Amino acid sequence: MWVRTAWCVLATALWASHSLADPKRTPELYERVDAFVSRPLGFGFVQPLNDLRQLGKVRQEVVRAVPNSYNKEQIDEVRMLHLDGLVIHVLFPGRDYARGLVWQIEVTKPTWKLQHGLNVGARPQAVEAVLGEPDEKKVGEWKYCGDRFCGTFLFHNRRIQKITFQGSPE
Repeated sequence: MWVRTAWCVLATALWASHSLADPKRTPELYERVDAFVSRPLGFGFVQPLNDLRQLGKVRQEVVRAVPNSYNKEQIDEVRMLHLDGLVIHVLFPGRDYARGLVWQIEVTKPTWKLQHGLNVGARPQAVEAVLGEPDEKKVGEWKYCGDRFCGTFLFHNRRIQKITFQGSPE
């Protein structure tokens, strides 16, 4: 009797854990989504300030000092770099400009080429063909998430108008 009970508990636990996973995504598709949202412009989320400035002409740079959330003695710096059709939000722990943690990227112009051709101006069908069904789907907004980062597509007139990549690099 206890064997049957244990088996039922184990089977229920396995079914529950499997149902929590996204049944729409194969492991290969999950890897594609994760790679897309983790490296949308081809670089990782740890970048030196000089490398970010070399992406193009910085039209505006907003700088703000913030206390470190773990070490109150340390002052970090948050920067927003505005380029033509691209905004990059980056945190520099301890004002270490060699190691910026990019936590948000906003793309609003097709001049910024993303993986798989999923650029501003592409159609929703192209997104779904490459990344599959979104994790969250609202009218005019689709969200895809990987391990640590998410990408949100905003659509207008059946075209991508804006793509935002966001996560917590901690």
